[in-house]
Amino acid sequence: MLWSLQKQPEGTPLNDNPTPEMVAKTACQVFSLCNCEAPLFEMTNK
Repeated sequence: MLWSLQKQPEGTPLNDNPTPEMVAKTACQVFSLCNCEAPLFEMTNK
């Protein structure tokens, strides 16, 4: 089921049509982890 985290939703992202970022943030909050607003990987331009 994790493969679906790579897919972008069709239409407007909402709670019932989440983006991968929304899913990751919700999972982080459900597990009571800290820094749920921070990206999983910091993007760098090289």
